[in-house]
Amino acid sequence: MAIKLIAIDLDDTLLNDNLEISARNKETILKAVEKGIIVTIATGRMFKSTLPFARQLNLDVPLIVYNGGLVKKSLSGEIIVHRPIPSDSLRKIYDLVKKHNWYIQTYIDDYLYVKEANAYTVSYCKIANISVRVIGDKIFDIRRLPTKIMIQDEEYKINSIIEEINWDFGNKGTCLDEVFVTTSKPNNVEITAQGVSKGAALRMLAESFNINNE
Repeated sequence: MAIKLIAIDLDDTLLNDNLEISARNKETILKAVEKGIIVTIATGRMFKSTLPFARQLNLDVPLIVYNGGLVKKSLSGEIIVHRPIPSDSLRKIYDLVKKHNWYIQTYIDDYLYVKEANAYTVSYCKIANISVRVIGDKIFDIRRLPTKIMIQDEEYKINSIIEEINWDFGNKGTCLDEVFVTTSKPNNVEITAQGVSKGAALRMLAESFNINNE
């Protein structure tokens, strides 16, 4: 059966060690698009951090960003799906953050917010090629719902942070969990709304193009 849709992650997948798309990969993707194959990006990155790569590849398609929390068209900017973390869940996350004094990054309306900047902030902004807004305790305002929250810490602490969050929410690794908790790097934890994932967003996108799993 012919391939009709290709979804590619960015970091540690499409991008090389210089955070660039190689000439060979770009040429191959452009050839696939010329054949009528739909090619999109599925990443944990912000939309604004993903868009430059989509433009390099001339992709006029919905992009899956924030691990599927947002699906947004690359050219028109039309939002297809947006599933932020609900306020009840957000309050519990912020309580945990304050209790353990975890460093967090929140992503609201495609802007990055931190309570105070540190080495994690600098490193992340350099990799993602974006700026940050430092807002102090205003970061804990539950009236503004983040698409994603990221916790960063030393690598040896990450598993215990994930366990703490899952225990507090009663997560059992099912679609009924209140929030979805994952990790994309050895020193981070990523939190999105219940049911949010790249896979779920990809299934929705495929269905919109009348493409089945096979």
